[in-house]
Amino acid sequence: MSSTSVPRTGNIWKNIKQTVIEDPHFRGLFLRKISIELGDGQHTSFWDDCWAVSTPLKVMFPNLYEVSLQKHHFVAQMGWYEGGAWRWALSWESPLNQQQQQELQDLQQILIHKSLTEEKHDALHWKPRESKGFSVQLLSKTAMSRRNVGNSVDSIVCLVWRKIAPPKVALMVWIALMGKLNNKDMLHRKDILGEEQNTCTLCNLEPETSDHILVTCSTTWGIWCRCSQGWNPMIVTPRSLKKLFELWLNIKRKSRIQKKIWIATFFFIVWSI
Repeated sequence: MSSTSVPRTGNIWKNIKQTVIEDPHFRGLFLRKISIELGDGQHTSFWDDCWAVSTPLKVMFPNLYEVSLQKHHFVAQMGWYEGGAWRWALSWESPLNQQQQQELQDLQQILIHKSLTEEKHDALHWKPRESKGFSVQLLSKTAMSRRNVGNSVDSIVCLVWRKIAPPKVALMVWIALMGKLNNKDMLHRKDILGEEQNTCTLCNLEPETSDHILVTCSTTWGIWCRCSQGWNPMIVTPRSLKKLFELWLNIKRKSRIQKKIWIATFFFIVWSI
């Protein structure tokens, strides 16, 4: 947060900034008197700064913070834009237990109303006195929060970065889960291929979307079933790779080693197809 913009007029702010850096007690007093207006999220710490609520998220959700792979990330590093909407992406170093899953649900309810503004820098503001009451700025912020209800937190996709597969395999699976993998249907929508060319390479029956060629194609689904047969899973045919990944992760195994092998099998199948 030290890089976040603050008023720069006069020596008084220079002195305050220096004291904030050097004196932890004064820094705590100062932070209670200011609020962070999130802009592009480039200089605001996701876990350490009070940007989403009046308390740092690491204090509010200590069990999640303990297993986060993004402890030192800025807000801008915690997601990406997809179709004009900001999508949060949280990564964990191990599967979440019941208490952590509950904390994640509570965190998602906070994040779903937060998004970034690319054309603005993060800023610090001195909190107005409660006696000031209503302001146009408050109304504007409320309106913006209502407009951002379409944001989402895609923690399922981020589980590919749990160091189970080689980086190039994890990257390929991540792209596929995001629906960004090159395929004939994508080339058709870009007018590179004609409609008659947009058929699955394996079955030659359906348009070749990522989800079709990786999951719902009869040939592909046969591969999934044969590879998982020895594990005796109960998996119905899903409609997307992301849904299959979610079902795959929820199947219980007897040990952590078996669980890792089971998840690695998912990566191997996607990579091989």
